[in-house]
Amino acid sequence: NSSPKPRSIRWSLRLFLLVITVCGVTVGLHLRRVAERKQVIATLTRLSPSATRVLVEYDYQIGVDGYPIPKAKSMVPAPLLDLAGHEFFHEIVGVNLDSERVSVSDLESLKALRQLKRLDLEYNQLSSECFEAIASLEDLTRLDLQETGITDADASCVASLTDLQILLLSGNGLSDQCFDHMK
Repeated sequence: NSSPKPRSIRWSLRLFLLVITVCGVTVGLHLRRVAERKQVIATLTRLSPSATRVLVEYDYQIGVDGYPIPKAKSMVPAPLLDLAGHEFFHEIVGVNLDSERVSVSDLESLKALRQLKRLDLEYNQLSSECFEAIASLEDLTRLDLQETGITDADASCVASLTDLQILLLSGNGLSDQCFDHMK
């Protein structure tokens, strides 16, 4: 008569161990993504040690309409943000690298930002390889390439970004035929 109790206790222990394992794997994957985001921020900081021109926008700073929310505040308490960092609680959705010396490897590092929607590269002189790296950022909805030296040939890479809603290209001397392909 006493055998059913140990059996239910064993089942409960197995279930408990399974739940702990699933939670551990989930936390581990999240910590890996946080480490990737921190690595990208370290790369961006290397570009601009003063950090006056490199701006990172987090998900809580962008409204549902895609525009920045002035003076937005995270819903996460400040002590927790200070302890774990914004990257633990929030996705990076925008990066501003205008007037920086951006390389292909810098742009390729942005692939780790899986929620990246906005990228500002204004006033950078970018190579064709840079535009190929930009084309791999498939979820971009806003891209600023003003004064970047983009050519008609490079523009075909940008045209492959199907989610793009805003594309700023002034100051590049592109031909009218280039814009026909982007419609």
